Amino acid sequence: DVLLGLNKGKEFNLGDWGYDVQFSSGAGAPTGTFKASPSSILKGESSVLSWSISGSEEQEIDNGIGKVKPDGALSVTPAQTTSYTLKATAKNGKTLTISVTITVSPAP
Repeated sequence: DVLLGLNKGKEFNLGDWGYDVQFSSGAGAPTGTFKASPSSILKGESSVLSWSISGSEEQEIDNGIGKVKPDGALSVTPAQTTSYTLKATAKNGKTLTISVTITVSPAP
């Protein structure tokens, strides 16, 4: 499957423009949200990852966090700019993948 965009009447694959396009739709696909607050911090500060997922059997966050409950929050203190990816999988194998990035700036 390809997600197309229109520009000046011509179709383009959004993946060719640098968009990360992932398909996971239809009955039985998990849904939800995943965010980082704040998404920009100074080195040594913390950010809170929070998520709310429905329709999945298992949820996992990368970067050493591992399996998590469908709803939750976790404080993280990355040493450098880091992307976190949550992957939720339904019983039927359909998945939802959401990524957030926390930008870390040097402390003054």
